This record gives sequence, C-alpha cells and structure tokens, in this order.
Amino acid sequence: TEAKTGARSSAMRILIVRNASASCEPDCAEWISAEGDITAATPGLLRKVLKAAGGRKLPFVISSGGGDVTAGYVMGRLIRRAGLEVTVGRTRLLPCTANARACSVAQAKGRYGWTDGASSYCYSACVFVLAGGIARHADPRSSIGVHQFTSTQIVTRWLNTVQNGRLIRRQLLSVRRVAVDTSPQIYLRTADYFG
Repeated sequence: TEAKTGARSSAMRILIVRNASASCEPDCAEWISAEGDITAATPGLLRKVLKAAGGRKLPFVISSGGGDVTAGYVMGRLIRRAGLEVTVGRTRLLPCTANARACSVAQAKGRYGWTDGASSYCYSACVFVLAGGIARHADPRSSIGVHQFTSTQIVTRWLNTVQNGRLIRRQLLSVRRVAVDTSPQIYLRTADYFG
C-alpha cells in the first residue's frame, strides 16, 4: 500500500486510504494520503497513485515538513492537472494484519484509516503542493509555513600528494556547507508558479 521515497524514516508515503468506519459501507470516503519529506522521487510515486485512482478526483491530504522545491512544483502541477482539492491533515491508519496484501509496498491502495487535522503541518516545499489544489483547506489546528529561499554550496578541501606528476594519495581535510546568494531566477520561477 505504501510508497516511500529516500532512505530516511521520514520519507514521504503516498497511498489511497478508505474511511475505516464500518457505518459508512459500502459508500465510505476515500482520499490520497501523503506524509513525510518531499524528495526528487516523490512526484513519480504520486504519478503511480494517481494512476491507481483511475481518474477519480480523490481529495489529497498532506502533512509534510517540506523538502525538494522542484519536486514540490511538479507535485502541485500534477495535482492541478488531476483537478484535486488539497487539505493539510494527517491520516491515522489502521494497523495491518500479519499477511495483509493491502499493506504490501507494491500496492497504492487498500488501507483503512481516518483523517485528523490536529498536529498536521505543511512547511517549505509542501506549500507548492498545497497551492496546486483546485481548492485548498487547512484545519484550524494545522500549521502552514514558508521561509526565505536558501542556497548552499558544499566546499571540500583535499590534501593531494603528487609524486613524479602522479597523484599517489588523496586525504580529505574538510567538508562544509557554505551559504551562497539565491539567484534571481529562483524567485522568478516561484512567481511564475503562483502566477
């Protein structure tokens, strides 16, 4: 059921969830749940889930601390093209039974749960996903935040030992992240996205 990006435990999970209340059957609501960090691989996962939805305009419920800005733009455009509404919220999933096929990583749907606005958040690159919705919603208990763009560069220092014109040893001395000026093109790209 779950699709995950990246190697960290907070990697984004995207899946189709059905309301777990027995009283709503057979017409229980379904939605697309997305929680975790947005990475370069996340738009590909979203494409798979949208395909699994079969063109249904399911609500998109997201809680994310952000991540890859470019991926956020792509996700927002995919959501807009699909005509989905976006809500900042959390999905509380029912636990899987031991051999439940619906809990397989290969599946994009089949999980049951509930939505909850409490403790949900949408920060940084997540706001580009939120902005992609044809309508955007947030629970009063949720948190939405943006910040100034920051650009960094990795500076690596090496000690090279050369003998007779050939490198015979290379020793890493230091690696540090240095802030650099954000290019005007990044701001123009953002203005174009919201324009």
